[in-house]
Formats: sequence, C-alpha cells, structure tokens
Amino acid sequence: MMTLPPDRATLDMPPPGRSPRGVYLANQWYGHQATLLAYMGLPLDTPLHGKIQIGWQSGTGLDAEQGCRLEVTHYRLPFYVWGPRHLRACQAAGLGWGHGIGAPLLYSEAWKNADATERSGVALGMPSHSHAPYWIDDGWRAWAQDFRQWARAQGLVPLACLHPADYVRDATLAAIEDEGVPVTCVGGAFWPGYPDRLVGLLASSAVVVTDRVCSPTFYAAALGRRSIVRGTPRVPGNVPADEWRAVEVDHDWAAREFPWTVDGSDGRDAALRELGAEFVRSPEELRALTTGDTPQVACWSSSESESYAENPTVNDATGRADVLAAAMGAVGDVSSVLEVGCGAGPNLHALRELAIAAHGVEPGARARALAQEAGFDVTEGSLPRVPLDDSRADLVLSAGVLIHVRPDMRAACIAELVRLARRYVLLFEYELDAGAWNGHVGGDDFAALLDNCGCQILAHGVQTTCNMARTWWLASVGNKALPL
Repeated sequence: MMTLPPDRATLDMPPPGRSPRGVYLANQWYGHQATLLAYMGLPLDTPLHGKIQIGWQSGTGLDAEQGCRLEVTHYRLPFYVWGPRHLRACQAAGLGWGHGIGAPLLYSEAWKNADATERSGVALGMPSHSHAPYWIDDGWRAWAQDFRQWARAQGLVPLACLHPADYVRDATLAAIEDEGVPVTCVGGAFWPGYPDRLVGLLASSAVVVTDRVCSPTFYAAALGRRSIVRGTPRVPGNVPADEWRAVEVDHDWAAREFPWTVDGSDGRDAALRELGAEFVRSPEELRALTTGDTPQVACWSSSESESYAENPTVNDATGRADVLAAAMGAVGDVSSVLEVGCGAGPNLHALRELAIAAHGVEPGARARALAQEAGFDVTEGSLPRVPLDDSRADLVLSAGVLIHVRPDMRAACIAELVRLARRYVLLFEYELDAGAWNGHVGGDDFAALLDNCGCQILAHGVQTTCNMARTWWLASVGNKALPL
C-alpha cells in the first residue's frame, strides 16, 4: 500500500518547490519524463524537446492533453506517441513528423521487475476519473455494489483504485467503502514514484477491471493479468451523455477490437502492441531522438569550442552594427535585444554601438565567459528550450544557429524564439541545400517556419559586408508586435 501525503487535497498537485519552467508540464504527468530520463541516464531536470503522449487513446493519442494537437500542429513541435495505432492515426491526420517510442512505463525499472511480483486474490477496479465535484455520489455507490458482487462471484476480494480527483472527496470514499469495497490510490500524477506504485498494484492483482478502454486496460494485460472492461463509464454530471461518445467508452467497439477485455482471455500480445513495445529504444537512441542534440550542439557545450570562441575572425564585429541597423530598419521601437547563441558576443558589441540593451544566451563556457567579461548579461542555455521567462526582450536575434540544429527540431527552436520575444524575431541564416556542409546540417525554408509559428515577415534581405550569415528575415510575433 502506498504512503499518501498527509493532506489528501494536495494529492494531484505538483510537489512543493517544483518549477515547470523550461519543460512541458504535461510530460511530467504519471512520471513519464522522469522515467525516460532515468532510463537515458540523464539528470531529472533535463527537458525533453517535444510532447509525449500522456495516455492511450484510439486515435492520435494527442488529445488526452487538452490543446496538445493544436499546439503540435501550429508550432510543428516534435512529438512522441506510443504504438503503431497512434502513429498511423497521426500520419493520416497530416502529423507525419511524430515518432513512436512506446509507453514510457515500459522503460521503468518496475516494469522490468514486474514478473517477480506475487499475485494476490484481488480484483482491482479502476473506474474512470470524474473531475470532481461533478460526479454523483449515488452513482459511485451503484458502481461499488456492482463491482463487489462481480468480484465475489469470481472468488476475489474487491479493491477500488481511484483517480486523485475522486480520492480527495470524502463523500466519494464513503459511498464506495460503505458498500464493502476498500479504496486506494496510486497518488497524484506529479508525485515521485507513480510508475512504481501503479505497476506494483497492477502486477499484484489477479484481475483488473476498467469501465472503458484506457491505459491500465493494456498495462494489466501486458503484465499477463486478466483485464476486463465492464460497467458504465462515469460521465461528468455537467456534460450531456450524447456528447461523450469516444470509442474508448463504446463497449461494443471494445468487444470487437479487443475480445479479451470481455472473455478474460490472454491479451498480452495485443496489449504490448497497443503500448508500442516494438518501438522501445535503447538509451542512446532515445537520447538522440528526444533531446534534439546534434554533434555541433554537443561541441559548442564542450571544451572543444574554446578555440572557436577565441577565433578573432569569428569575433570580428566590424560592419555588424550597420547590418543589424539595416535589418531592424523596418521597425523603430527596439530598445532591447536577446541573442540566442551569442558566442563571445560580436553581435552584442554591435548592438551596444547602436545604444540597444543587449543580452545573450550561450551554451559554450568559454564563449559565455568572454561575453560576460565584456560586461554583457549572458545566460547558459541552448535551443530549443531556453531557461528564461516569456517576452524577455523587444527583439530576439538568432544568427547562424539553426544550421546546427536537427531539421525536425527547427520549428520548435523558432517557436522558442517567438516565446522569448515581446515584438520581433530576427534570423540570420545560411540557406544551404539539403545535406551537410562543413559539418552543418542542411538549410531550410526559414520564412515558412516563421509563418507556421504565427509570425508575419516584415522584411527580408541578404548581407555581404560582414562575417555573418548572409540571409536574414525580420518578423513580427503575432499580436505582440502591435503598439502597446
């Protein structure tokens, strides 16, 4: 049995002191991000560069998190789904840049050791969560009566495992326990150890009963436990039943698609397929896929970048002030600039000549130190997740950075530049042919990427007078660029 926090009202809240800044908060639900990072041998505060499917669904898997599909589509964010069903649905929906990685729970130590867990004579009931306070307590009482009778007919002891939203309600607990069904909970989605507790509870049960097809339906079957779908899914009291028609709650569909959820037969192979066991990757493969690292980014963060940081040709600021002034000439309201990937600061020096407050972000320790010694405020970091607040400066500058980034990560990088900008984004890049040049990753349609992130191109040009990337684009950042 798990140890719960003293105050049940905090059960589904992020633990105190935990900051979601710089990460996708939903990636941390159910211990997904922590599980993957532990498997990859990375620090637990390492952000994953993309969205992770948070639960099994019959479609793309992206709709379990409200707004996720819209965000992924609009910003072309990297995303990672569980199984082949979800990957096919994404491709059919025009979301062809996703990757299958399998359910994060499959990477946990608890899952690897689950076969050693001794089964009890328990029938574990996991009813749909209710988003309290909209459930009707009389409905919980009816569910408990039905579940208790069914479990005892199977010669098993009933045990209810509630979602935290239901577990924190005294009336719900009383309605179920009064019918002779003990209640437990594996904890809030953000609490450490969630995967271990969930796997332990499922693996120790003889049978798991859900009232709709959901993640635990497949987890239980994949662990070799009987997994049954029965009963009436709990529909929120403020939502008309005819508006809640997802196939996951259609028992006829479930019976046709997964007959083992009705007759209690062995569903292990089918469940592993739905969970994406075929997509499970090695730590090295998963790290390369989810962190967005390229050899160039790794190089900039290592001691190998020191000679580049001190190269006088690279750091020559001659002519840069004129180039930057010309590129920003279409707008006259820039008083602060943040350069992401500033190196030792040649562009920061040029901005200082223009009397513009300049700040930087740089992964390389030596380059960052040189810029700081020159009096600039430079933060350690790199795209596509920069550890700074939204709307950090009037204009965000990136010059010759995106060619070092994997092509499928560039949209996320530009989306991050947009997040950091109050009004404008200015890109200087090399428009290279596909492939590689001098160790750099091939070019891209940067104007289209800006457009896909909701930006409006205000000016575009080519410079040939200084040691900077040649082609530039100045874009407004949606309604942030409107006069205040």
